Amino acid sequence: MNKYWIVISIITLINTANLPAAVAQNQRQSMSAKAFLAGKLGTEESANNAETGTGVGNGRGTGIGNGRENGTGIGNGTEGAEKSRRIRVKDDLEIALLSPAGRGSDRIALWGTSLAFLVEQTKEAAKKRFDRGNTAAANEEFVEALNGMQDSLKHYPSISGAHTPNLIRSLVKFQEHLSARLINNAAPAEGLSAISPRTQLARYRLSEKILDLILDVEKHFDQQYIIPEIYKPENIELAGATSLNLTRFQNEFASIMKKKLSFFSAALVQEMPDGSLRNEAPYSMYLHVAELVTAQVIDDLGRNLYGYSNAGAVLRLKDLNKRLMNFNLKNDRDWWENSKEAFEDTHMKLKEIQKNIGGAK
Repeated sequence: MNKYWIVISIITLINTANLPAAVAQNQRQSMSAKAFLAGKLGTEESANNAETGTGVGNGRGTGIGNGRENGTGIGNGTEGAEKSRRIRVKDDLEIALLSPAGRGSDRIALWGTSLAFLVEQTKEAAKKRFDRGNTAAANEEFVEALNGMQDSLKHYPSISGAHTPNLIRSLVKFQEHLSARLINNAAPAEGLSAISPRTQLARYRLSEKILDLILDVEKHFDQQYIIPEIYKPENIELAGATSLNLTRFQNEFASIMKKKLSFFSAALVQEMPDGSLRNEAPYSMYLHVAELVTAQVIDDLGRNLYGYSNAGAVLRLKDLNKRLMNFNLKNDRDWWENSKEAFEDTHMKLKEIQKNIGGAK
């Protein structure tokens, strides 16, 4: 197969939406891995949506359009504005990924541009709610936007190396687990409404940093490095067996792990000129966040190609994570006598571990 087959395959795939179902199915099954890397433009689901008028494409107006026009939600507006944020984000990002023009890299670049705009839009909407004194509603804006980002990923090409999709999925899980912990510590029967104003404020600051982290990784890792490398003509010819500079990849990946270990401290901790720490969140919240994030970083580093080079950092993270779990979930006070001591020691250890996370030698 040569490069001309890629072009032919792409054109064929575009036209499958207009073919009878059986023929379209055969056409899609004949797509090669090379054509997929060059840009998978559609799915059976998007074709069906165009026919039924319920998804992206020709049918957008019936489900999402009405909610947008009257500003009351989705469709008839019965689901409310909170779900509208999730659907809007998902819909706008899917438009980029299902665009019929350009290569796969062009659609991913458009997805990144849309993502940046939607992050700023979400921040503005959340700030308006925050300024009006409704911090809980502001936090829901962030949660709904993050879920909408994850919903759009079913159309994101399965490119080896792109980290933003994995980061979004992991942060959705993080938010879910953190909310469950906070509710359980407050009043389980009352849900999120039982969370204290101080904790809600800390959640707001944390959510801002989460979106900043996603944009940082998408722009500086995926868009500036991974995507251009994956979509080099010679790498498309290799059907995914790319010639990435693995040393640079590992160095960039190590930088991401350091940012993931530090983003929540930037939101929840203020280091004073005299060296003391000012906690912007309740100690318990910080400790739960540290536990959940360290668990994810341990997993990320362990699955990395150069995981052995960070074996020391992983061992220290595992030790810290185990102590946090025992303190948070088992009320174990053998290592730390109280939450303040646990908070200060955890913050210090995380800074030390970050210094030990390195790239390829």
